[in-house]
This record gives sequence, C-alpha cells and structure tokens, in this order.
Amino acid sequence: MTITRTDRGSTVATIHRRDGVVLELPGYDRQFRVPHDLAHAVTERELGLARGVFGSIAGGGVFDNMHVTTGHPATTRPPAAAACRPPTNSSWAWPS
Repeated sequence: MTITRTDRGSTVATIHRRDGVVLELPGYDRQFRVPHDLAHAVTERELGLARGVFGSIAGGGVFDNMHVTTGHPATTRPPAAAACRPPTNSSWAWPS
C-alpha cells in the first residue's frame, strides 16, 4: 500500500492485492498530518484486526468509493456469501 498526498491536500491509498488487483482508495481528510487511511492501516496491523478496512480489501472487498486501476472488476467483488466471511490474517500481507 502506498499513500500519496494530492495537490488539493487530500490523500489516495493505492492498494496492491495478492490477486493482482490494484485499487485506489481516496481519502477525504485534509485537516490532520497523519492520513486517515494510514491511521487505519497501522491500527489494524498492530491490533491484528483481520476484519478492518484493509483486511476486508485484502480478502476481496471493494468499497463503492474505490477505483480499480488494474485487474478485472468482476473478480474484485466476492460473492455475497464470501463477503460475509471475515478474511484470515494470512490473507493480508504487509511488505517486509
């Protein structure tokens, strides 16, 4: 995952999933030094939360405000039954 700041001061998180899909998640906060999505990612990692925002994305979830930049959109949305199952911690790998 890479978080970049735009010219307008907002942020965009670019997420590279293990299945080859690349997604962009826009951030809407402009008032804090630490980007909102970075705070989510660090908290989820440190607390081992597999069902958080980024664990859900790693498990195949796509939120309405996300943009698919690489990969086939049909493969990014899991079937309804799979979407109800939480991803496992092993499905979310942090770079070493």
